[in-house]
Formats: sequence, C-alpha cells, structure tokens
Amino acid sequence: MENKEVINIKTLNSKKFIYLVLLSFLPLINSISCAQAKSGYYKTTSKISQLSQKFVRSIRDPGDHLILSQQKTDLNYGCSKYNPYRLFVEKLEIVPSIVTRGEEFNQRVQFAFCSGKNVNGNIKRILKYKGNIIFSDSDSYTYKPGTWAVDVFIEVPPDAQNGEYHFEITLRYGYKTSFKKQSFLVQ
Repeated sequence: MENKEVINIKTLNSKKFIYLVLLSFLPLINSISCAQAKSGYYKTTSKISQLSQKFVRSIRDPGDHLILSQQKTDLNYGCSKYNPYRLFVEKLEIVPSIVTRGEEFNQRVQFAFCSGKNVNGNIKRILKYKGNIIFSDSDSYTYKPGTWAVDVFIEVPPDAQNGEYHFEITLRYGYKTSFKKQSFLVQ
C-alpha cells in the first residue's frame, strides 16, 4: 500500500494555498511557453514563463529550507560511503531569468549534505557583468545533514546596464569547496 501525505486545506495559510493551486498549473504553463519559444513566438522567454517565475519568486522566503530529511538524503546519495562528510550541489537558480532594472531576483542554491553532524562553513556569492565584479558577499553558514535550499534576494540597481550577467556561488565547509554558476538577463 502506497503511503501518501494528506494536505489539510483548512490549516494552510492563503499564500501556501494559492501556491499549491498555481503549482498544479505550472507544467501546463511551462509546456506552452516552451512551445512558443521553439516556434519563435518569443525571442527569449515567454511572458507566461516570466509570470510563472515571478510567482515562484514571490512565494519564496529568505533563509534555508529543508527539502529532504537526512534519512532520505542518505538513501538518495548513499551517504554512508562518504567519511566524514560530503556536499552535492544539486542546482543553482536565478528567478526570474530575465530581471527588470530596479527589481530584485531570487537566488536559490539547493544542496545535499552527507554528514552525521552540523559543519560550519560559508556561502560566497559573486555577480559579474562583462567580467567585472559588481556584487559580492559571503555569509557564515552551518551545513546541516539533509537536502537544503538557501534563498537570498538581490536587487538589481535601477541604473544597471542591460545584458547578460553571471552569478557564481561557492560553498565552503572544512577544507572542501563546491562551485556553481548561472547566467541571467537584465533589461
């Protein structure tokens, strides 16, 4: 017998309820926007896709969020093989992928941490335009066992130049480093 999680609609706050309803439509929205992009209807990203990305950004909160428990992460990655610990960067997201000057974007990094204990480290973010660093920060972070997402929000200055920007993230813990980068557009 399959074990399913039941969601009680009465206990959901309105933001999460709207999220669940709209989340059910995202596969349809994305398939429409991909078809439009392939047909040349939109040159970069469709307006429907941009709206869905702005919605996703609006429901995220800053900070870290548990995605999978330590036990489920152990099953997914075979964590017992890694002694004493190991970090797998699963994805780096910039939402939305096209940002208007003066607005903020959400940067999310999702990672799985194999360990039996918490480990102190840091997360460093660098934003580049045409090879020049225009934003940099570093936050102390305690890596906890399990799969986690860490969200931050960064405002694009109103006088930023249009074009492609490159976002780099470095996760450090102990003597280990993991690196990932992602591009997005400013218009």
